[in-house]
Amino acid sequence: MSSKKPVDKFISRSLSLLQRDFIVIGKERVPSFVAWPVMMFLAGVVVTVAFLASRSGTLQGGYAAAAQTFQASTDFSGAQGYKNWYYLDGSGGNLTYIAGGSPLWRGSEQDAIIWPGNAHPGNNTDVVRRWKAPEAGTVNITGTVKDADGGCGDGVNASIKKDATVLWSASVANGNMVGASFNLITSLAGGQAINFVLNKGTDNYCDTTQFDPKIVFTPDTGTPLPDLITNHQDITILGTFNPGTSLRFSSTVKNIGAGTAAAGSVGRWCIDNADCLNTTVRQLNIANFNAFGPGVVSALRTSAAWTAAAGSHTIYWCADVTKVIAESNEGNNCQSKTFTVGGVAKNEKLLYRQPVTSNIDTFAFGDPPPPGDNKSMLILWQQGSDAVSKAVSWDVGAYTGFRPSIPYSAYQRGKVDVSGATAVQVQGRTVGIYSAPTTRPTIGDLVPIVLQHYYPLGTGPRPWTHAASELRMSAGIQVPTASVSNGAVGYVQFSLGIRDTTKSGITGAFWIQTQVFDTRNTFPESLQGDDCPGCTFLPIIGSAVRSGTKYVHMIGGSPVSRGSTWTGFQRYMFGISRAELQKMIADIKNKYPSTYGNISTRPEDYEIVILGVLDEIYYPQGSSASMGAAIRNLEVAEVY
Repeated sequence: MSSKKPVDKFISRSLSLLQRDFIVIGKERVPSFVAWPVMMFLAGVVVTVAFLASRSGTLQGGYAAAAQTFQASTDFSGAQGYKNWYYLDGSGGNLTYIAGGSPLWRGSEQDAIIWPGNAHPGNNTDVVRRWKAPEAGTVNITGTVKDADGGCGDGVNASIKKDATVLWSASVANGNMVGASFNLITSLAGGQAINFVLNKGTDNYCDTTQFDPKIVFTPDTGTPLPDLITNHQDITILGTFNPGTSLRFSSTVKNIGAGTAAAGSVGRWCIDNADCLNTTVRQLNIANFNAFGPGVVSALRTSAAWTAAAGSHTIYWCADVTKVIAESNEGNNCQSKTFTVGGVAKNEKLLYRQPVTSNIDTFAFGDPPPPGDNKSMLILWQQGSDAVSKAVSWDVGAYTGFRPSIPYSAYQRGKVDVSGATAVQVQGRTVGIYSAPTTRPTIGDLVPIVLQHYYPLGTGPRPWTHAASELRMSAGIQVPTASVSNGAVGYVQFSLGIRDTTKSGITGAFWIQTQVFDTRNTFPESLQGDDCPGCTFLPIIGSAVRSGTKYVHMIGGSPVSRGSTWTGFQRYMFGISRAELQKMIADIKNKYPSTYGNISTRPEDYEIVILGVLDEIYYPQGSSASMGAAIRNLEVAEVY
C-alpha cells in the first residue's frame, strides 16, 4: 500500500449532506479521512473465534446415504486431486511434489511443506490442504491439531474453512501435545472446498504441526434440510449489572433452511461455558421446541435467573443441543454476548440506537443518498446511484453471516442479482454488507459502504456534559469473509465526526476512526490530516479497540481488534472519556496550530455530527478484494 494516503470520499460526501441541507456550511469543500499506512505490528495478539459450534452424531433415518471416508494421512499422494485432496500455499498456488524416502509437497519457501499427517507453514505464506466434495452432500470433519516439535517455536494458528468461510479456528501453543480438537458437520455443493489452513505464530521457526483431518462424506439424498440458527437476533439481558442482582437472558431460534425441523429440539442457556452446545457446564436452563417450518422464528425464550457476580461474563444460547435435527449447516447453532457486572457507570443516557428497519428501500441508498434531517441510512458510496436498484435473491449471508427472513429479496439490494456481487442486507436492527468490487472506483482507490446517522449542525448530542462523562459506542459485529491480494486492504471501523460548537460551520471539526478489523492486522494510533489542494482541512484521529491506547479505551468484555475473520456477532465496545478527548484536542492544536490552534479545550463544547460503522476496501490498480461483514444494534451513550 502506498505511503501516500488515498482519499476517502466517504467523509467529504457524508458532510456534503450537511452542506446540502444546512446553509451554515456554505460552499466549503469537505475533505476525506485516510486509510492510514502500515505503521506498527500488534505483536502477541492471537485472535480466535469466540465460540464454535462443533457437532457430533449421525444423520437421522430417512436422510442416510452411502458414506465415504477420507483421511489426510492415508490418502496422501503425489497427484493433485487424488482422493479429492489438493496441496496449496496461502495464495492458492499449487505446491510442488518432492518424491523420495519422505515424500512431501513444498511451496516456494523451503519450509512451506505438507506431508502425510503433518504440515509446516512458511514465513510469508500459509500452507493449505484442500478437500473438494465429489457431489452435493454432508461432511463430518474430525481431528486434532497438535504440536509435533515441542522443543522450540512459538506455536501456530490453524483454521478450517468452507471456501472462505471460517468453520473452526484455534491457536496451538508450542509444546501443546494435547492440541485442539474439532468435530464439524456442514453441507457442501458439488466441487465446494474444505480448506485446512496452517499459519505461523510470530515466526515459523519449529512449526511442525500434526494436522490430520478425517472426513466422512454422505451424498445428498435431495431431501430439503432445515437450518436452526440463534444469531439472527441479539441476546437481550434483563436486569441491572450490579453484583447480587438477578439477570435473565432472552432470545429466539429461527429455521433458515429449506426443510422443516421436527419437534423435539432443545435449546440451552449457559453462563461462561464456551462449549455450551455440547456440555451442561454452568447451564442455566433448557427450552423445548415444537416443529419449525422454513422461515419460522420461535417465540421468545428466557433463561432462568442468574445471580450476577462481579466481573466480565459471557452468556451462550445454543439450538438443538441434543442433536436430534439433521441440518444443512451444523456450524451456526450458537451465539454469545459478553457483559460486565460491577464498575458500571451509575447513570447512562442513550444518545443513539440503530433503528428497527422493515423496509430496505427507505434505508439503503446508492451514491448520492437523499438529504434528510437526523437520518440513519446505509450508503454504497462511489458505486453509482443504481447501487441498490435490484432486489437480490441469492444467499448474501454466505459471506456476511447474516440471513434475513425468506424471501431474501425483500431484505437485500444490489446493482445486479448475481451471486457473489456487491450487495447489502437490512432487517430489524441488523445490516449485512458484502463488498466485491469488479472494477476500481471512478474516484480514488476506496470502495466504502457505511451505516451512518447524521445531525444538523448545532443539534447533535454532546456526550461530555458532566464532570465524569464519557462517550461509549458499541455494536455487534462479525466479519466472516475477507480476501485481498496485490496491495488491496479491507477494514471495518467505528466512525465519529466531532465538531467544536463554539466555531461556525465545520471549522473546528475532526474525525475519530476506531478500527475493529483490518486485513493487515495492524492497529496503529495516529493523528493525520487531509492536505489535498483546495480542501477544508480536517484532522483524523485513528485508534483501535484494544488495551494501551491513548485516545480511546476498550470497555470490559469487548473483544480486541483483529486481523482474521470470525463468525458470530461479537459486541465491540469502546469509550472516550473527557480526559481522552482533551488529549485529542491538545494533540490537534499542537500539530496544526494555524488552523486548529484556537479550538475549544472544553469537552462539553463538542457535539457529534456523524456516527456510524464503515466497511471499506482500499483497491489500487491491479489488486482484487472482497469482504463480508454484518453490524447489529449500533448504540452510542453518555455515561457518568
